[in-house]
Amino acid sequence: MLVEIDPPVIGQHYGLGSKDITNLILSSRHEGFTLFPVKEWPCHVYVARILDDAIPKTTSFTRDQVEVIAWGMIFRTLDEAKAHARKFQSNR
Repeated sequence: MLVEIDPPVIGQHYGLGSKDITNLILSSRHEGFTLFPVKEWPCHVYVARILDDAIPKTTSFTRDQVEVIAWGMIFRTLDEAKAHARKFQSNR
């Protein structure tokens, strides 16, 4: 799944200088699960940055054209994501 993010990931951490990362690729992290359609929420994903600028124009890519930079979860709604995040906030 190609996604556009805002705010962007700071590119400097990946040797990109002042070029920030606004497009990422999400893929299902667990075998047997898919993003099209998502059947179980939240959906656990790999988050990858694009190494080959041709990827957004094509429908497929190889492992060498992306770099996994994180694991994540996607939620059906923003409220569900916020409720999940509250579980990890301190009670200060």
